[in-house]
Amino acid sequence: MTVGDVLRAMEEGHPEYIATMLDQVQDWMVAVLSSQEIVPNEDDFTGLGERRFQGDPENLMGQLEWVSAYADLLPAPAHKKRSEAVVIAIGPIDVDEGLRIAVDHAALFARDACKRVWVVCDNWIVGDALRYLQHVTVLYEMGIHVRFLLVTPWGWTEIPLGGTVREKGYFPWRGEGRSPQNHSRGTTGEDAGS
Repeated sequence: MTVGDVLRAMEEGHPEYIATMLDQVQDWMVAVLSSQEIVPNEDDFTGLGERRFQGDPENLMGQLEWVSAYADLLPAPAHKKRSEAVVIAIGPIDVDEGLRIAVDHAALFARDACKRVWVVCDNWIVGDALRYLQHVTVLYEMGIHVRFLLVTPWGWTEIPLGGTVREKGYFPWRGEGRSPQNHSRGTTGEDAGS
C-alpha cells in the first residue's frame, strides 16, 4: 500500500450512508456534551472541575440500527456477513478494541464476504493503531480495506492506516461544526478566517 493508494481511496469518497451516520454520531455527541454538567474531579488541584464524557453508547447503537441495512454494525452479537462493516468505537471502546473488532470481523467472522470495514472512533492513539498495521496490511493484500474515521462534535476526518509516510500535510476536516453550548451548526475550519 502506498500513499497514492491511500489518497485514491480517500478521493473515492464515502458512501452516503456513512456521511449520514457520521452526522448522526456528531449530533449524539453534541447532545451528550450539552447535557453534561461540570463534575468536580477529586484529583483536580485547580478546583475548576472538568467535563466528563458520559454518554450512553448503547443508546447510540440503538439510534444507528438503520445502518444494518447497508453494513454489519459492530459490536453486535449477530450480523449478516455483508460486504461492508461499521465498527462503532465510541465511549468504552477505544482505538485498540475497535481495530481488534475490525480485524476479527474481516479476517474471521465474515472473511468470505467482507471487503471494507469502517472504524468510527472518537479518539486516535498512534501507539494503539501501530499494533494493527501489520494486520491492516495483510487484510489489504486480501482485498479488504480498513478505513478509520475520527469523529468529534465539530467534524470528522479519515485517518489513513498503513502505507509509507512520504508527504507531510493535514487531513481534510469534514462535517459542519456543532456548538455544544446551543446545539446549533457552526462553521467548519475552512469557513473560519485566519
